[in-house]
Amino acid sequence: MIPKKGQLVLLPAQPALQWLYSAGETYVFPRADHVVVGGSYEVNVNDETPDPKRCEDIRRMAEDAFAGRPLAPEYRNASWLMRNK
Repeated sequence: MIPKKGQLVLLPAQPALQWLYSAGETYVFPRADHVVVGGSYEVNVNDETPDPKRCEDIRRMAEDAFAGRPLAPEYRNASWLMRNK
């Protein structure tokens, strides 16, 4: 078995939100209890400790995508991006 670490950002629920969004580096989907924003993907990382900086990066990527901004340069080669793995 190979450990894999992924992180999600959980935002407050938005009951009127009725759609899902997925692009190469980010995704957003509503649930009854939260809006889930993701994601990261790290192979061979066996650490369950959340990384606040990584969560802020994930939130910012989704915000940029919805604002029509391109992926920020600091994320273009980030090893932890989902990138359809």
